[in-house]
Amino acid sequence: MFKRILTMIFYGVSMIFFATVVIFVISSIEWPLRNDLPKKEIVSSGYKFLIFGNQNFKGLELYDFESGKFKPFLVPENNAIRYVEPVIGESGKGYCIKEENPFDLKNRKDEIITFDMKTLEKRCTRTVIRQKYANLAISSDEKRLAFIFSPTDNNIPLLGLYDTVKEKIEKAFPIDRSFFENPIKILWKPDNKSIVIWTTLANGPPAIEFDIELGSSYKIDNFPLAYKHEYMLAMDDKKESVYLLNLESGNKETLIKKNVTGHSFSLSRDGKYFVYGWLRGIGGFEILTIMDIKTKRELQISLKKHPSTVSGLALW
Repeated sequence: MFKRILTMIFYGVSMIFFATVVIFVISSIEWPLRNDLPKKEIVSSGYKFLIFGNQNFKGLELYDFESGKFKPFLVPENNAIRYVEPVIGESGKGYCIKEENPFDLKNRKDEIITFDMKTLEKRCTRTVIRQKYANLAISSDEKRLAFIFSPTDNNIPLLGLYDTVKEKIEKAFPIDRSFFENPIKILWKPDNKSIVIWTTLANGPPAIEFDIELGSSYKIDNFPLAYKHEYMLAMDDKKESVYLLNLESGNKETLIKKNVTGHSFSLSRDGKYFVYGWLRGIGGFEILTIMDIKTKRELQISLKKHPSTVSGLALW
């Protein structure tokens, strides 16, 4: 009996060792990347940088299409600080969150930072949110930001509306707590009168649309990622693929059949490019992809030699 137990333990340890080796080998393979979308074509379309939050580096970084190199943009002052979730309006004015002591619930402080992609200047707004959850969302007129936060230790989730001109929180609405306890995606509808809120978990609560004028919400059937002109970019019901819907004609086209990671997806300001991040395989590394929506050509940028956990992703 004892010998049988030892044999079972040996086989169990062997299986774990074998699985570890397989994962290591797979993660070490330099899988070929798609690059049928030339960098120079992206540059000729008016885009110079891909900006993203690197949670390993704890700051914001730029990928320069002309040089093919990564450049630090917002560098944390110390190990207790990180910059995350950049969003950029069509004017080039951008925002992100400066998190101080992000894992210390008693001393955590989140602050809105503004920057200009035309001049690459940045500054603090001195607007302290206390604890921010989910991504920042910018309205199409760039007059407001939306986010989910908790201003006190009671952890009551609120939908906050931030006035970008006055640089202060103008309104806050209580929302369903189930959205507070899951990874969340929020974005403005094109009319800037309502905000869509949903969790990225496959078994999460239904998506809702929150009317900021009435202060009320209702359930919706889709999971939008972005709106641009007459198009809506969204995930399917199982959150396993991404499609593009023409809101005028009703035509629907599947773009990718893979999970995008976290909040790492956006549409370019002209609606030409879909930008997203995804993990490649078991033990894989993150791949940043720019897709030409019309031709389906792609430029893939590997982060294998540049370790990153991406938060926020945008072209400029």
